[in-house]
Amino acid sequence: MNKTVYYALVALWEKSGCKIVADYPAKKDPAYRAIALSTVDGLKSLENDKISLDRGKYTVHVLIGELHYACLTLKPDCPSSAATLESCSQVFLEKMRNIYRELPILADLTRDLTDLAVIDLSKPLKKMVDEYNQRSEIIPRLEEELTEIRKTLMDGVQKLIDRGQRLDELVRKTQTLQIMVNRLIYSTRWIFSNRETNFPNKRQF
Repeated sequence: MNKTVYYALVALWEKSGCKIVADYPAKKDPAYRAIALSTVDGLKSLENDKISLDRGKYTVHVLIGELHYACLTLKPDCPSSAATLESCSQVFLEKMRNIYRELPILADLTRDLTDLAVIDLSKPLKKMVDEYNQRSEIIPRLEEELTEIRKTLMDGVQKLIDRGQRLDELVRKTQTLQIMVNRLIYSTRWIFSNRETNFPNKRQF
């Protein structure tokens, strides 16, 4: 499952529309901003709402509060993956909210925020997205490596089991052969014993 965040934004929702406070495109495609911004701009939900909306082959995850936080990912293939992706994305958005809540310039959203234009508030977002995507890429690789290691171990165990089965079979055959040899020895002794009894050696006069 691809958890990569392709685009993330922090926006202030106003009656006139959404004003971007910070944004960062992990992948250079202007369509990402248009999809995410239009999705956030069309929402009029209560505070602290968590929403994930499919937009074509993408999904936009939104955390709504005083500021709106959104990220764009690929749309997953199955419902179970969708639930996991939604959960991971919302955790990421909550971390975004925790970071931007601590910025003094965003402490009072009722005042004039025209100064935001001269302040680069996207740096924290860039760092968060890059770190998140790195972890998202590393974990699947580790999972693949662990799967391969597990397969190798299971193959080794199966070989040991097969070898043990062959050893058991060899032991059984050896035991059977030993029994047959013992019976043959016993039969041979019995035959020679009876022969000596029934046909004693003749003495030469």
